[in-house]
Amino acid sequence: MNPEIILLSAARWAFRLRFLAVVIFALAAAGSISAQTGPPPVPEQVVRQANVCVNNLAGIFSAKRQWALENHKSTNDIPTSTEVALYLKSNKMPACTGTGEYSIGRVGEVPGCTIPSHKLSPEYLAIWNAPDLLQLLSDTNSVAIAYIRAQNSCLKNLRQIDAAKQQSALENHKTIIDVLASADIAPYLTDNKVPICPAGGTYTIGHLDETPICSLPGHTLTPP
Repeated sequence: MNPEIILLSAARWAFRLRFLAVVIFALAAAGSISAQTGPPPVPEQVVRQANVCVNNLAGIFSAKRQWALENHKSTNDIPTSTEVALYLKSNKMPACTGTGEYSIGRVGEVPGCTIPSHKLSPEYLAIWNAPDLLQLLSDTNSVAIAYIRAQNSCLKNLRQIDAAKQQSALENHKTIIDVLASADIAPYLTDNKVPICPAGGTYTIGHLDETPICSLPGHTLTPP
């Protein structure tokens, strides 16, 4: 065989091997970077918006139950937004912090938001539908009714405090390790002041990633 042809063939194969080595190295490097970085993190603002929206849904859910209790409604009844608003802050329906829209639904259902990630935990429904609580709701005893009303009012306060915490953090660029004082959240609450437990309990605001608590047993806000 012609020596020039042999040299040309060898040169072509050498070029191909070098090119293949470069491709393999590039692919390995890309895989290493991908494995190290993983999926992009969810922006903190998106998380906060979801938290505020979920608290809004919890407030709507509590307001529906309060409306049903005081107006002798069943779990199949559907209140209007005007009726629900009477039991909410400033007597008006809250709006989703994103672009979602709320659906109130029946008293026995959790309200919903059109944004899939803005979802109220089914645990709320399980707690409200507990047999002992339904028994109290159907009881005409004034003491039982007073207890449930005080508990509902306290839970509503806690949800408003939690929503105010998230809103304050969103507008003032706080992180989950920050602890907000009453003065920090008061501007986001009715009459610019932190509500008090109607049964005499004491509220603890806590960190941003913690739900506020009341010192009275049974006045416990379930984390979303």
